[in-house]
Amino acid sequence: MYREYSRKLMEFLRTYTTHIEQVSVDECYMDFTEIADRFTSPVEGASEIKDEVYKRFGFTVNVGISSRKVLAKMASDFEKPNKVHTLFPEEVPAKMWPLPIGELFMAGRSSVETMKKLEIYTIGDLANTDPAILELHLKSHGRKLWEFANGLDDSEVESVRAEAKGVGNSTTLPKDLITEAEALPVLKDLAVSVGRRLRKAGQKAGMVSVEIKYHTFNQMSHQKQMERQTNQDQDIYQASIELFRELWSGEPIRLLGIRTSKLSEESEPEQLSLFDMKFESEETRKKKKNLKEALKKLEGKYGDGIVKKGW
Repeated sequence: MYREYSRKLMEFLRTYTTHIEQVSVDECYMDFTEIADRFTSPVEGASEIKDEVYKRFGFTVNVGISSRKVLAKMASDFEKPNKVHTLFPEEVPAKMWPLPIGELFMAGRSSVETMKKLEIYTIGDLANTDPAILELHLKSHGRKLWEFANGLDDSEVESVRAEAKGVGNSTTLPKDLITEAEALPVLKDLAVSVGRRLRKAGQKAGMVSVEIKYHTFNQMSHQKQMERQTNQDQDIYQASIELFRELWSGEPIRLLGIRTSKLSEESEPEQLSLFDMKFESEETRKKKKNLKEALKKLEGKYGDGIVKKGW
């Protein structure tokens, strides 16, 4: 029933514009540009859509308005229900900076805990922190959070999302997960599945992404560039743990997924970093290569899951 209402809602919204990017079952971005001349203001247009949704379907929606996607998302989470809010760049200091840091889009529980140790308690505190300090503690995710806190986002509404070439797997849980201890074994199983599929296809990946869907059907994802191409379960698992901790808000989890992209053929020569060359001997690299090849042969002969790893 919920998904059917979602489908009808999206169909209705497309009667206004086809420039819609659906990001979860009940959430999307709309590009107002092509219908702007039909209304005296974006607020008038949003109010009409909001009211018409209630008349047609009997449920309420919140609408956030901005010239930037992250700010529209933040505005949509302001006071509910059945409201229209604006959050333009010039309104950020007054409307967004006083909010607790945990309310910032993409600020997961682990990131929030780290920032509080740095005495960052509000979005304004984050916006006025040296981004180099954030990168030191939170890596590239720290820089992205700093940009969001300052209302910086140049992403566009992707009305037609091309399916990126990659290998992934996801699972809808029989019951919601509420702790990290419950989530990590699921991530591990997913990493093993994805690694196995990469090896079976004779490919390696340079990017890993984690997707979380909450019990509210809100959906989040985050990605990480790997230091080198890999198809090894443990590499994928370790990257997914890092991404999960950056992304998870602490809400009950309905679905978890791992996806790899930026693929290359396994036969392509591997470019080693200076770190690898200095701390890993030729003999060790040869042993690892032989182990990978043996594992692939066993899986090919006896089926997936014939070898269980001890990590």
